[in-house]
Amino acid sequence: MTTTTTIPEETVAVGLFDGDTGDASADARMVITYLTRHRVLLGRDQPQMWDALLEHEGSVTRHFHNMYVDLVVHRGSRVAFKQQVAPDRVPFSVTVRAATLTLEASVLALYARERFAHAIPGEIVMVTRAEARSQMEPYWPEHVSNKAAKEKKVNAALESLVQQDLLLKVDDDEWEVSPAVALVLNAQAISRFTDLLTTPDPARNTDDGPHLKVVHDTADHPADEGEGDGAGDEV
Repeated sequence: MTTTTTIPEETVAVGLFDGDTGDASADARMVITYLTRHRVLLGRDQPQMWDALLEHEGSVTRHFHNMYVDLVVHRGSRVAFKQQVAPDRVPFSVTVRAATLTLEASVLALYARERFAHAIPGEIVMVTRAEARSQMEPYWPEHVSNKAAKEKKVNAALESLVQQDLLLKVDDDEWEVSPAVALVLNAQAISRFTDLLTTPDPARNTDDGPHLKVVHDTADHPADEGEGDGAGDEV
């Protein structure tokens, strides 16, 4: 009797170009390339990419595991995102780096997460510029009184969260809260940041107040906000 062995799709050399030694399909490589450049994949906004991820999840995940990066796929929210893993005895810098958000962006991120957490499942949660400003106002020092300076801080915070895929810009006055906000911002970092807001430690915080860290790829947004000075907590 002749036995036929079926080889899993992701282990077959596809040969997409001359000399190609890769073993992932074209669709899997499309997802890998996207997630190499972005930390978050939103299935609602990228339905073709999301379907390809689910079909080739093993191949895509294996690629990132080879780089000490885990891929979290949340089917219910149709959100996938990367997070750094740090095994013992790995003497080199991480692949996915933490970026420190400003005080204003941190406060806005927590507000957006809280709004999303209390929303009805499936509800689209919106944040306006006026809401963003009102959340930041209580944390501004008295010397920050210039209206233009405040507006600049608001704009920078909103743009920062858009770059981190935590807000989705609708127009110049409204932003949709991304489903990723509930997954990317972990409870430990939020708790620590909240403590810093309520009982700030002068030795760890600058004049601009405490900061919250989120993780992004430096290839995506180089030098947007720097690596931070350790005053924030990595998410």
